Amino acid sequence: MRSVARKLKVDVTDSAVSVTVHIAGPPADGYRLSIRIEAELPGVQSETGGQVLAAAHARCPYSRAPAGSHDLELLLVDGVT
Repeated sequence: MRSVARKLKVDVTDSAVSVTVHIAGPPADGYRLSIRIEAELPGVQSETGGQVLAAAHARCPYSRAPAGSHDLELLLVDGVT
C-alpha cells in the first residue's frame, strides 16, 4: 500500500492494515475463504483512501493469487469525510 500511496502522492505514514480470514461454506460444496481487509489511513480523505486501498489491492500478489475463489470485502475504516 505504501508504494501505491507514494505513487499517488498520499501520505500514509501512520496507516495500519488488518486482515481477517474465515473458512466459509458447507463442506459438501467445498470451502471458500471469506476475507475482510481493513485499512486505517488517518488524515486521508475517504475518497482518496478508497483509491489507495483499491489500487493496492489490485497490485498485491496475495490479493491476486486466490482471485475468484473467495469472498472479499475491502473496508476503509478511518478517513476524513
